[in-house]
Amino acid sequence: MLVAQAWLVNAGNIGLHRKLGYFAAGYAAVVVAGGLMATLNVVSRDLDMGITFDVDMAEVAPALGSGITYLAFISGVVWANIAGVVTFAALIATAISYRSRSDIHKRLILVATVSILGPALARISRIEVLGSEQGPFTPLVLLFLLATILFYDWYALRRIHRASLLAVVSAIALSVFGTAISQSELGLRFVRSLA
Repeated sequence: MLVAQAWLVNAGNIGLHRKLGYFAAGYAAVVVAGGLMATLNVVSRDLDMGITFDVDMAEVAPALGSGITYLAFISGVVWANIAGVVTFAALIATAISYRSRSDIHKRLILVATVSILGPALARISRIEVLGSEQGPFTPLVLLFLLATILFYDWYALRRIHRASLLAVVSAIALSVFGTAISQSELGLRFVRSLA
């Protein structure tokens, strides 16, 4: 959707871009709903398969190594996904409200798209040479993509656009918040309640 919409603007087909924008907004709502449904149901699905909160993840996924319980692992996953979905929803909603300001709109859409890539990158990180879901691959790729947006602004505008900066800082702040809360008693209690 991101590529198609950017291509339409580049081709000068603003009318179709706007018409497709309604579909894209609906699709974004489905992404948010689907992301939350998948995230909030993962714990009960895993527990139904016989996994317990106290099991060492090495027994479930040897590539993750030993010393991390399922509860600690899945809490990190749940809260990272929630942070990603909240970031995506907030940036998309803001981008829609700024649709008449293309300089702001396109930057918010781009950062929103990057913010929702975490689960896909985590699956890619399962490739042996990339480490594992607990390794640095996913956060490094996300940071690289966000830095690329800022670098593009600096290169093209000789400054960082305020929308890019605020969106990137928001995405990083929400990600850090998700990571911090995931291992707090409140975060762990929430994940246990999903059983």
